[in-house]
Amino acid sequence: MSDSVLNHVPAVITFSGLRWLARISSLASIGLLGLFLFGGEESITPTLREAVAMAFFPFGVIAGMIVGWKYELRGGLISVISLAMFYAVMAIMGRGIPTTPWFLVFTLPGILFLTAGLIQKHRGGR
Repeated sequence: MSDSVLNHVPAVITFSGLRWLARISSLASIGLLGLFLFGGEESITPTLREAVAMAFFPFGVIAGMIVGWKYELRGGLISVISLAMFYAVMAIMGRGIPTTPWFLVFTLPGILFLTAGLIQKHRGGR
């Protein structure tokens, strides 16, 4: 965002609104991912390669969202970098980069945390 756009939007609405949107959506994302991970009756034993990928998505993305509740910029970076690393691991494993939008949808709260953190930093926050 350019300086002129940020200067025309009230700081309280921009930062506070994004912060709470990120927090609320992170609860939904973490909840749904938790249901996928632990809600089924089937037992899944990932291979070593799959475990490495899972360390980034969903676990790294979720960790970033949890950190984002206190430190928006750091948490957002953890989520976004975790997603990028997940894509890289999938490509290296020869499975290609997933084309479904769901990985991005579940990481959206992390992107919102990142955006809120950048706005706060731009405005002189922590």
